[in-house]
Amino acid sequence: MTRPESGAGSLEPALNVAVGIFSTPVWTLDAKYADELRARFPDVRFTQAFNHADFAGACEDADVVFGSMMRAETFARARRLKWIHSSAAGVGATLFPALVDSDVVLTNSRGVQSDAIAEHVVAVMLAWRRRLHIALRRQIAGTWAQDELAQLDAPRLRDTRVLIVGAGSIGQRAAQMIAALGMTVTAMRRTARDGAPGVDQLAAELPRHDIVIITAPHTPETDRLFDATMLARMKPGSLLINVGRGRIIDEPALVDALKQGRPGGAALDVFEREPLASDSPLWAMDNVIVTPHTSGFGPGFWEGLVDLFARNLERWRNGEPLENVVDKRLGY
Repeated sequence: MTRPESGAGSLEPALNVAVGIFSTPVWTLDAKYADELRARFPDVRFTQAFNHADFAGACEDADVVFGSMMRAETFARARRLKWIHSSAAGVGATLFPALVDSDVVLTNSRGVQSDAIAEHVVAVMLAWRRRLHIALRRQIAGTWAQDELAQLDAPRLRDTRVLIVGAGSIGQRAAQMIAALGMTVTAMRRTARDGAPGVDQLAAELPRHDIVIITAPHTPETDRLFDATMLARMKPGSLLINVGRGRIIDEPALVDALKQGRPGGAALDVFEREPLASDSPLWAMDNVIVTPHTSGFGPGFWEGLVDLFARNLERWRNGEPLENVVDKRLGY
């Protein structure tokens, strides 16, 4: 079902915007936010769709798309399209050849979730440090695990070395919070710059760090970056956190590596396939914290997302440079 409305009466609007942010209930844009955009831009027609078929129809006459994902077959029908604003920071699934080779501008929503994801990273780090995930499992079982939980083998915070793979807005915010707790932080970029190591140095850096955090986007370069060989380079007993994209880690290889203690634990918010299969061994492993792709949620998430798009729409109409333009060749 679509909601084609505008505040311009019977006049043909100067701009058509297709809004398609839908998947699971928690990742679907409430219709009230589309209504707020209509009130803010009364001369623009916003058509909101809640399934792929309706979204494809709305894109046929759209000049602009505000959406969660663009499929190749939908893009082929969008004959007037000039700009896509992704509601996500990662846009790997949208970068099919026809879009990459086109003149259509692509922007993303990096920065909107940075605080929430950085807070999540800190939370799971401290849970691992104090073994709270083990305490919760023993609580559910009614087990007084004092002797087990007293064996805190993780280093003190001030002695902890953290490697962040991905120095974008999320990685930078996480680095700030982590450094404030007294830990030593290294942020790794795609290429070495300003004293920061490049991804080509990952194998050398992994054995030196107690915690490794993945905040990088999924691109051809990062696909299965953490394979069996790379995981074996991790420090024994270390923690691997993934809040980037699931396909950056070879998941079966990770299960095997966790059994060997390199890494010693994992905190995973993203997975190769979502929802995570009910028979995945990750669910039952004591050294794994599983969260269902919720690290990006926090107070004001939807408001911040819509406001970013609205600011960019103003810029678009005024011929000004857009925020968060994606290099379609690099993927971010």
